[in-house]
Amino acid sequence: MGERLGLAGRQPGALLLSVVRNLIQYMKRFLVAVVSLIYRSARKALGAVGLWLGCLLRRASRAFWAFLGRCGLALRNLLTNSLWRPFLWLTRPVVKAIRWITMAIWAFIGRCGLALRTLIDTFIWRPLYFVSTPLRWFYGKVLQHPVDFAILSLRTFLEWFLIDLLIPIAKATPAAAIMAKNKSAQQYVATHERAQIVGQRVNEAFERSGLPAVFENNLPKPRLNRFTTAIVSTGLILLLSVLTTQGPQPEQVVALNDNSAGPALAKIVPKMTNTPTATPSPTPTSTPTPLPVRVEQFEAWPEPDPLGKGGS
Repeated sequence: MGERLGLAGRQPGALLLSVVRNLIQYMKRFLVAVVSLIYRSARKALGAVGLWLGCLLRRASRAFWAFLGRCGLALRNLLTNSLWRPFLWLTRPVVKAIRWITMAIWAFIGRCGLALRTLIDTFIWRPLYFVSTPLRWFYGKVLQHPVDFAILSLRTFLEWFLIDLLIPIAKATPAAAIMAKNKSAQQYVATHERAQIVGQRVNEAFERSGLPAVFENNLPKPRLNRFTTAIVSTGLILLLSVLTTQGPQPEQVVALNDNSAGPALAKIVPKMTNTPTATPSPTPTSTPTPLPVRVEQFEAWPEPDPLGKGGS
């Protein structure tokens, strides 16, 4: 009973706590919304103020630079009118008097410069170019790749020797130093083997002839079971020879019966032909005689009498 009363007593407190909690959450949301609105408004206002200040500073800087430019022009005009023009007016008679001498001197100096340029080009640059052209061609065609390979190999060796070998050995413990030394030795062996392979390929490229590669024709495979093939071939040849040596069958001659009393019946007359026989060489006393032809005639079938004798 007490527990029930306690639960009933705690229910209003729980409701009150939930209401307070909801109010706090709503207040937090309201404060966040207000702060965000203030921040956005202030940001827009500060942005507008910044734009206005930027325009003002740009206008002020333009006016200041324009004022400095006008001051420079005024100072130049002042110096020109107060110093340079009076000096030119005073020295003009002297300049006119010595002008023909100075012009000749400047022309002579210019011609000396051109002659010196021609001498340097003819006796220095052209011989150097003539000598360096075949050297540059020889270097570009023959020596460039070996020299680049040598420089790359030297750089790789120095990197391996200084970075992979000395520094780890100097900084590591004795056991780690031994392991690093063994690893560096393995890397050196691998690099040395790669260099040997590259050298072998280069030697093969120089020793290889210029003839194109000739590929051998694929030979036919040897025939299997030759004995069986020979037996089968012999049997086929014998069978064909037996079939081709048989004599032709006598042609059957069909003739009609001349008996007009009975029905016309067919009679088969075998046609005999002369068989070729080997004859000796002809002599004046013996003459060849043809073989007789036998002609067989068959009688007609008797007329059936189904009423007296029966039959069909």
